Amino acid sequence: MKAVYAVIISLALLPQWGMSLESLDESELSDVTGEGLGAVIENFSLFTKLPNRPESGELTLILDDHETDDLTDDDAFIISDMRIHRADFDYDAVNVDFSTAGGNFGSEKYPFKAGDLNQVSSILTDASGKPKFTYTALRTEFPGGSLKPEDLTPEILEQLSDKFDLSFRMDSVIGSRPEGEKRRFDFSVAIEGFRFYGFQADTWSIPYYGIAMTNTIGLLADSIVIGGDPNGALSGNLTLNGIDIYLPNGSADQPIVISTANVDGKEQLQFEMLPLTKEISAARGANFPKGHLRIKSIDFGDPRDESLRTALKPGGDPTDPEAYYYAFQPEFGNVIDIEGINIQHLRITTQDI
Repeated sequence: MKAVYAVIISLALLPQWGMSLESLDESELSDVTGEGLGAVIENFSLFTKLPNRPESGELTLILDDHETDDLTDDDAFIISDMRIHRADFDYDAVNVDFSTAGGNFGSEKYPFKAGDLNQVSSILTDASGKPKFTYTALRTEFPGGSLKPEDLTPEILEQLSDKFDLSFRMDSVIGSRPEGEKRRFDFSVAIEGFRFYGFQADTWSIPYYGIAMTNTIGLLADSIVIGGDPNGALSGNLTLNGIDIYLPNGSADQPIVISTANVDGKEQLQFEMLPLTKEISAARGANFPKGHLRIKSIDFGDPRDESLRTALKPGGDPTDPEAYYYAFQPEFGNVIDIEGINIQHLRITTQDI
């Protein structure tokens, strides 16, 4: 299989970048390493389609071209109508002003960082007590990339970034489908009111595998809506509310590597988090960072669907939809709360996608 990436994006509104530079005093200069780049991004938004323009920017990922020059038999995903903007911006408002759609990403205390050099070392030691290996990695860090869940406060979150919304539509194209049905709507995704924290990645090179990396992903979001109806009908939605995800992925001893693999006679791109051995697990100990997934509530279609009612609240009015308890919508706590996530082994190829 040839992996072909065809990108056709018409940016209706280009992001606006802002960086703030200030002089440092002598005490601050002593902390400067001369490594990396920090940036504060101001008034950022991105649209591949505007409501008053009929043309739509699309990103096409061709998964299989069947070794022909005929584009009509390709199998592909198409991402369209992508929007990233400040969470309180109303895309559908009358006479909407898109110059007000941008939000801030980062601050002087918590900037976006790129190109910093970081030492990654094995937690396993040799006879002298030194790490078995040490590599120099290139680090990329979102605002607050070094923060842990226990470090977060409302004041710190405000310094990391504004809340943003992200949405897009995903279609699939299968060349063997009948004419007129080759392209079909698969789903839409909307992540509403989100901020990143603890988001950083290290990339380096190791023998045999080549590129290796580790990353930590932290995300807070008001909701994630997965839509199953091309017209946006509420009945086709699956909504996850009150999202808190924190996932440390890989380590110096258990990195994520990128390679190729032959699957059913086709060459596939493969991402693999190497297996966690007993030796590495024992050396990590109980305090090694682990992840979590917390979801406050889940809506299946209409959040006030009568079929999801479990009981009438004490003294509630039976004619008031808000007077009922609903399944998967607890009054207190979370409907999903998974703590101590630790990935043992993970392998993904483009065929899996």
